[in-house]
Amino acid sequence: MQRLIIYSVTDGAMRELPPEKQFSGGFKLISEFFAAVKEVFEADWEGHTPKTSRLLHGAGVQALGYVMELLIARYGAQTRRDFAH
Repeated sequence: MQRLIIYSVTDGAMRELPPEKQFSGGFKLISEFFAAVKEVFEADWEGHTPKTSRLLHGAGVQALGYVMELLIARYGAQTRRDFAH
């Protein structure tokens, strides 16, 4: 998760936020994205650990961060509904 946040702040969507909004706005973006991931990939998320699901593994979380950045950049996704569709 730390790498996801660092990448977003230095080179991604959180970088585009005003400095005073990076924490709250970034938290909201990431929360909305992972709420959508949990909804879309429920069978691979609920009840799993990093050992049983790559989505929860460090590499999986980092990869999902790149997906989040792509959806924001390409489609302007901001809410869990945007991210899920």
